[in-house]
Amino acid sequence: MTSPRRRWPDGPVCAPCVRAAGRQIGFCDACGLHRVLPGRNDGRPVCAVCAGIDGFVCMICAAVDVVMDTLTACEHCRMRQRVIRLICDGNEPAGTAGVIVNMLCDRAPRAVAKWLTHNPELIIELRRAATGEQALSHERFDQLGGTPSVEHFRRRLIEAALLPQRHHQLALFDQWTTRLLESIRTTSHHHTVATYATWQVRRRLAGAVDNNTLRTASTRAARGRIRVAVNFLQWLDNRGVTLADCTQRDLDQWFATGNTHRVAAVGFITWARTQRLCNRHLRVPAYQSGTPTAMPHSERVELVRRLLTDTTITLADRVAGLLVAVHAQPVTRVCRLRCEAFTINDDSVALHVGPQDIELAAPVANAVQQLLDDPDRRHSPWLFPGLTAGQPRSSHSLGERLRIHGVTKAARVAAFHNLVQDIPSPVLADLIGYNTIVIARRADTLAGPWNHYAALRTSTPSEPR
Repeated sequence: MTSPRRRWPDGPVCAPCVRAAGRQIGFCDACGLHRVLPGRNDGRPVCAVCAGIDGFVCMICAAVDVVMDTLTACEHCRMRQRVIRLICDGNEPAGTAGVIVNMLCDRAPRAVAKWLTHNPELIIELRRAATGEQALSHERFDQLGGTPSVEHFRRRLIEAALLPQRHHQLALFDQWTTRLLESIRTTSHHHTVATYATWQVRRRLAGAVDNNTLRTASTRAARGRIRVAVNFLQWLDNRGVTLADCTQRDLDQWFATGNTHRVAAVGFITWARTQRLCNRHLRVPAYQSGTPTAMPHSERVELVRRLLTDTTITLADRVAGLLVAVHAQPVTRVCRLRCEAFTINDDSVALHVGPQDIELAAPVANAVQQLLDDPDRRHSPWLFPGLTAGQPRSSHSLGERLRIHGVTKAARVAAFHNLVQDIPSPVLADLIGYNTIVIARRADTLAGPWNHYAALRTSTPSEPR
């Protein structure tokens, strides 16, 4: 049994009971103020003042309505003192040290304590930066490993301008490429793959970063192309053939055997021909994907109606679904929409995704405006903020949520086909940010090439198209 440590008006109190009393927050039954409620009056909770108990006021921040760690200090202030001792040797933080301390202390004290315990190496790095011993850098963070804690704090430091901007997906690709090249023992293969990865694959990814079109799927596909290139060179080695001596028979054998992933070698072989690393007359198979299946018109109409009226679906999911099912925007683009992409006028809302703005339909515009005005969005620059600091929701996460509500690729394809049949492909490409060639080919597939639109518009309205 714990011995009493203090004596209150209603009797002796042990230390665990004092700590438990400091966690009781609510409205005092006597004075009606919102405070810590350590006392009792006929069984009803009352504050320390009304109960005649000393303490339960934080001597650091003067708070009287927060969880107390001791009689004279609240949990937040005690945890801040601990962080200052760890990061700044107990000195009052300023400048970079102040920003770091504020970042560490902006969560619940118990969560901060757990974080400090599980990230000793990161704490050492932050301590060096706070004391001026060593500057913060991406290279130092890379050496700590790509754990979620490290990456989360890296992004928060980027937001605070303590680290320079760096595209997360491109950085992960660079780290992966370095590890892959280190595993290649054949010197000639190492040089060939390094050149291909750097000047062909990565250059395109960097261009996508500049255009703000780089997606997680893009880097995943890029890694797949490089990996298949390594496998192709190893396969040639096993046959006793070098890349320079590769014949059409070897190439046909490569594509005729093995799994479908070997198709990804087309890009590498095409690049090798242009670089004169192999026979320039080698031919690679041409693969053409079929027309994707579109959702039936009646189902799409019902889906749009439900997204507009069903309030049991969260507003964010409804807006994302409408952008997919009405304006044919892919989920990979929707998830990365910034608030600044929308222009709100008195009677309309326009979305900027291509050279021209899309004027959203009135019901969709109303939903978008409600979402932009939602205070729970944490003032994020992203329309759909993710759980990770400074990052949007991932396309996989958003896609899974939309699939639950019936918003699938078939719905986007149906919306796309509807737009293709109503708007000339060059105009549509500028509106929805699609490739002109892709839209023109789809228009041909749907028997509606854009140069026939004028004739279609002059046809009898009652005629089915």
